[in-house]
Amino acid sequence: MRRTAWAAVGTLGVLATLLAPNAVAATQPAGAQGAGEVIWTRSAEAAPLVPVGARYSDYADRSGEPADVTGGLTAGPAAPEPTTAEKAAEIARKNGQTYSADGTGPAAATSLVKAPGIIDWAKCNADPQGGRLPGHVVDHFNFCRWGYNTATKLNGSGQVEGQVRFLETEVGEGSRNRRTYGINLKYTNVTATGVYAGAGATMTLSPTASTPCTVGVVNPDGPSRTDSVLAWKGAVTRYNVTSTAKAGNQARIDKTAHCQSRTNYKVNSPRGATPWSLGPAIGGRHDSAAYLAQYGTQGAIFWGVMPSFYYSRLDASVKAVAEHVFDALYAPQLTYPQKTDKDIPGNIWSGDQPIHRNFPGFNAASADVAAKNRSAKDRACAGLASKPGQQCDEFPFASTKEGAGKGDGNFSVRYVPQPDNSTAGARLSAWYGQDRILDGDAYAISVR
Repeated sequence: MRRTAWAAVGTLGVLATLLAPNAVAATQPAGAQGAGEVIWTRSAEAAPLVPVGARYSDYADRSGEPADVTGGLTAGPAAPEPTTAEKAAEIARKNGQTYSADGTGPAAATSLVKAPGIIDWAKCNADPQGGRLPGHVVDHFNFCRWGYNTATKLNGSGQVEGQVRFLETEVGEGSRNRRTYGINLKYTNVTATGVYAGAGATMTLSPTASTPCTVGVVNPDGPSRTDSVLAWKGAVTRYNVTSTAKAGNQARIDKTAHCQSRTNYKVNSPRGATPWSLGPAIGGRHDSAAYLAQYGTQGAIFWGVMPSFYYSRLDASVKAVAEHVFDALYAPQLTYPQKTDKDIPGNIWSGDQPIHRNFPGFNAASADVAAKNRSAKDRACAGLASKPGQQCDEFPFASTKEGAGKGDGNFSVRYVPQPDNSTAGARLSAWYGQDRILDGDAYAISVR
């Protein structure tokens, strides 16, 4: 019998929940259900259910290892832990997920949401990364996650009295005009046995969000939903997560707020109700960035990913700039100005060195960075010969915190044709807006 990896749905903490490479079972006391216990598990595989009356411990492939769960879960579904911009960035880097865009159009061209209410569920379910606990942040505006949730009721002797198992598919969509992201949910492969197979068995969904976010009412009965267990087969629902500008970081002009949300489930039977399962979290960032006005003055993205911008050396319109960036990243010793052990950031695949956007109008510090970048770049360019029709290009870009003005010498300048430089700069600027890259946001750069 093949061993199945299990995912904890208990309160294991933000990093453990999002990053745990090996999943476990969450064992919860039965509470009002009498002797025995309830075990919630999550798996990327639909292993056969344990026969009613069999001892659960005899099926080690299904039980996994117990995980501690905090008490009081029967009182109501728990919200994920609040997070910060710093924690969100760290989790995004540790998740190891990235996506690429080139500024010629929104990365969401690969969107899982084709139109309002039209969702490519099959594409998400076919995504192997979606079966991991963190799910798959396809890009800032698309999220996919799926997994089998199973509730198991045991009697005092450890024998199975009943089980409910269902495949939960989550498709998230960010926004370019609201401080709200939405999570669409679909339920398939719903199976119930024993005490959960009867007419009186129901299942309840109740999504939650960390402060300063709120879960919005979408369905007629609100974001929560209760129905008979088997009525969940093929069901589709949705909830929204919102943070107002007043609840955002007032020290930033874009009033950012970082939140997490999760789905929570409870199964009811004539023998009582299970404790609430606590699903893995998904994180979103909400902003009111007026400096992205062309692309929407408000927005919400998924933060569990490191975005990547790229140029192609096969694209004649940016070829010279692409070759400059390539040399800066992979042959810095050949770039100008010369420096021993020059190490130019931007590559996250070898060296883990992202660069960060700098918007001059964000605050005085960002304006100072921009001025220093411009001054240091001009001084360096003065040491190079130029030809008519050329402009001096720099990398890391003038629009980053790591530009020439940082003062560590880890940058490069080169004269390139003016059309290449203008096109490359316009694409980078467009991508900043399309993907809502705010001041201080980290990203990677690559060349194809």
